[in-house]
Amino acid sequence: RYLNYSSRSNPVLLPYPRWATARINAQIANILLSDVMRYSTKLVQLDTILSSPAVNLASGCLNAYDTCLVNDINNPAVHFTIETWSNGVIQRNVIPSSIRPEFLNY
Repeated sequence: RYLNYSSRSNPVLLPYPRWATARINAQIANILLSDVMRYSTKLVQLDTILSSPAVNLASGCLNAYDTCLVNDINNPAVHFTIETWSNGVIQRNVIPSSIRPEFLNY
């Protein structure tokens, strides 16, 4: 199974920052999505220890490290965040409200 949008089939892209528990959480999500729910998945390691870039990428931001002024919500680089810490929640608040992920709350 794939996510179907933008006239193509896409695997579920699961991001994780560079720390051990983030990788473990992503692996657990990967097992649930691929083995149990039968989705095609791909783990995406981020080049940072921060969770805010994953928030940007799941919001369709083209740059993982800015305020998301340029975005393409129809083609996000990842599909959701697995583990988000305070800097990810803070980043959520600077993303334009039209694409801000509402699932991230305090």
